Amino acid sequence: MLAKPLDSVVLSHLIPHTFGNDAWRWHPKTIEEELERTFGFVDEENITKVHALQVLFSSDTPKQDWIAFEKVLQGLAGNSVMFRTVQRPTPQQLFLVADILKSINPNFFAEIGDEVVSYIAAVFADAELPWVPAPFNENQVIQERVTSLTDLDPVYFEQDYRGQQIEPASKMILQCYNVVTASRDARQQEFG
Repeated sequence: MLAKPLDSVVLSHLIPHTFGNDAWRWHPKTIEEELERTFGFVDEENITKVHALQVLFSSDTPKQDWIAFEKVLQGLAGNSVMFRTVQRPTPQQLFLVADILKSINPNFFAEIGDEVVSYIAAVFADAELPWVPAPFNENQVIQERVTSLTDLDPVYFEQDYRGQQIEPASKMILQCYNVVTASRDARQQEFG
């Protein structure tokens, strides 16, 4: 059953039906072993999607942290998740994952924090889309950020937030990162 890639929404129902809701909090290796014991061979894409779903169901971090959002987005889209690089999504990937997220949590985009709003806006602005289509337009702040970012010229940077070499990305993603980093640093100083 899991030898071929399944839709993330199907997996979001299959896991708790098979193992119970506590499975979302299991160690990643444990859930992999249980999936293989129960279903035999499990396609790597399914494992990636299950791990992304684990993060989504066990934490609000993907709603607040742009890095966690990006990695969950890539996992739910069926892509390999690379933690050492920025994996800039396309608007098409955002739409694909938006459908998945809204199927799982209809209020997901109304609940996202400032970092994720900035990140989504940067993706749309980088694609030179001057407006935000549904379902992202449910969050007015995303539209406002897109409008403020669309005047920037694309340039490339060569390092991610850890100083590692990465693929080219846009000035808007870099600006989003800088705003988010400053905000995070201020919160850390405030709450120590």
